[in-house]
Amino acid sequence: ADMIMRTLVQALMRKTPAFNQAIWDERLDGYFERSYRYFSAHFEGRNCYVDAVQQNMRRLDELLAHDAVSRLAAHRPAVVDATAMHAGA
Repeated sequence: ADMIMRTLVQALMRKTPAFNQAIWDERLDGYFERSYRYFSAHFEGRNCYVDAVQQNMRRLDELLAHDAVSRLAAHRPAVVDATAMHAGA
């Protein structure tokens, strides 16, 4: 079962760059007419949205280049329960 999951994850990872580019071309640059550019105006030149997407895509490229799917399991993001977030407020 672990090998099947790894194969599925690798396939998804390999398809992600093309999917990401298609989303930018069709939706973000197309339907939404590059509305993400307004982040730069609001955040004094920085575009946190585009920066984060590009950073994630660079990380994915690195993982794919080194066939490092196993690194993902070692750095699984923490899931925070919404009630815990409100308790600290």
